[in-house]
Amino acid sequence: MSVQNVIAILQLYNDLATELNDSSFLYHIRSSSGTSFRFETSPFRILSQGQTSDEALKAFLLTFRLFIQERDRLSFRAIARLLRKMPIATVLKREIVEIHNEVDDYLTRPSPFVIYGEQISRRALLSTLMYGRLAHVDREKRATLERWTVGDDVYPMFRHEFEIVVIHLAQAVFWVRQVNLRAIQELNALSEQKRPTF
Repeated sequence: MSVQNVIAILQLYNDLATELNDSSFLYHIRSSSGTSFRFETSPFRILSQGQTSDEALKAFLLTFRLFIQERDRLSFRAIARLLRKMPIATVLKREIVEIHNEVDDYLTRPSPFVIYGEQISRRALLSTLMYGRLAHVDREKRATLERWTVGDDVYPMFRHEFEIVVIHLAQAVFWVRQVNLRAIQELNALSEQKRPTF
């Protein structure tokens, strides 16, 4: 892949990261005082106050999923693999690998949910809610939600934890954007050096 193609991919990543940063979902998160929950018993249900709207969350997820899906060449893993092959400073390569590893480690850790004796990882929570309810309606993921018995009565708690996971990952997207900015500068400088002078 040419240096110019790599720069174009990094710039696309950065443009989408900026779009994510400017989303109404993150605006609400930054400006609100948080989410609170009220537990009711007749019938049992959990009500939330202060959560972002479904519309804001779903709009956010349209862009966010580009950073975690492998097929779009913009995932943490794809960008780390791309930058490792580029003639850029070792420190940038190390930073991008560290970010990718931190994301992977974060997703591997358990969420607060234990369902029928099964500890649910953050990765499972993220993919199940995103692809089973919020951004897609994958049959397997919906079946998992049914097995977990995530009905409307307890959904606010799952959604809240889901939002915590995506906010944490969004921060990692912004860290990658900073690495990309420095990598683009180095690659542009390299391109300038290779241009013939007349």
